[in-house]
Amino acid sequence: MRLDELSRSSRLFLGVLAAGLGLGATATQVAQVSAEPATGDSSDSHSPASLPAPGTYESCSGLFGLYKLNSDLVSFDIVQGANPVATLPTMGTDIVPIVTLSDGTTSVSCEAVSGWADEAGFSAYLLHDWIVGTSMTYPGVGYFLVPAIDVIEFNVNGGSFLPTTRSVEYLTNLGLDETLSVNPGELVALASSYHPYYGTMPTNSSGLSDPFFTRVSAAILNSLIGSQAQVDYLNQHLSLLLNSQPTTCSDQDPTLVALVVTMQSLSTGFNPMSVATECSNLSEGTLAIGRIQLFNAEVSDTKITLVVSGPAPPTTTTSMTSTTVVSDPVIPAFTG
Repeated sequence: MRLDELSRSSRLFLGVLAAGLGLGATATQVAQVSAEPATGDSSDSHSPASLPAPGTYESCSGLFGLYKLNSDLVSFDIVQGANPVATLPTMGTDIVPIVTLSDGTTSVSCEAVSGWADEAGFSAYLLHDWIVGTSMTYPGVGYFLVPAIDVIEFNVNGGSFLPTTRSVEYLTNLGLDETLSVNPGELVALASSYHPYYGTMPTNSSGLSDPFFTRVSAAILNSLIGSQAQVDYLNQHLSLLLNSQPTTCSDQDPTLVALVVTMQSLSTGFNPMSVATECSNLSEGTLAIGRIQLFNAEVSDTKITLVVSGPAPPTTTTSMTSTTVVSDPVIPAFTG
């Protein structure tokens, strides 16, 4: 571990988030920083900093012990810019994402690495969330895990660390006349503490406006067997429950029966103990569907595009010169 002042010089800060990030090399960088937000303009090209020497940064996975519940996903798409380079760089080799997390006092930087190398690794990743079936489609490789922010307290270097802001810089082996531009400029924050085993429901009904729960409502409404009546029924039940009010849910209610069937169809692959079956476990069933919808959002909504551009081609100018033809002087002729 090394204590440093947080350098702003060769770092592209890409936003303050409310969820997590992380992944891999060797030797944590920790710095005392002021509690000011990280900023960055994702639309501006910049000359990237050089790759660090091996061992400069510790793996975020190794440092934070990342798995499905305490991290976000991020994927990268590297494309050619207006002035193409000879060979596109590869993420993790030619371009290395360095994540910086801060709790307002302490800053921790680490190197991001791939979340899984193959389908077997992906299946192991899912099992941390009690998803035991095969309904979750393997998305392929190229996904990086990043530590969650404002979600879970980590134990880092023997101490408690709850990151509240997150930024990322890209270190590369690109030439000095090549630039990298990033869009979007920040890592998407999706991680949630809501979980049927490891988390809790909101403390009151206002928490149902969290995207975690609105995705559940959208999934029910968009299901071939779902309906607005089912969504309203579930939200009314959860609102009363969270506000410590008597619930009106009845296992004989036709809307409840239809809602349970819909929720079960949306829970394929999750641990059966958390699948909705009746009034008494609608909240757990809601959390199970929420975890599945959260995963779908992490796969589809967290891509960052890196545009690599080479130097502009030299401009050539054609100069036009005019030639003036001067006639030979006329020599007077003498006669006589």
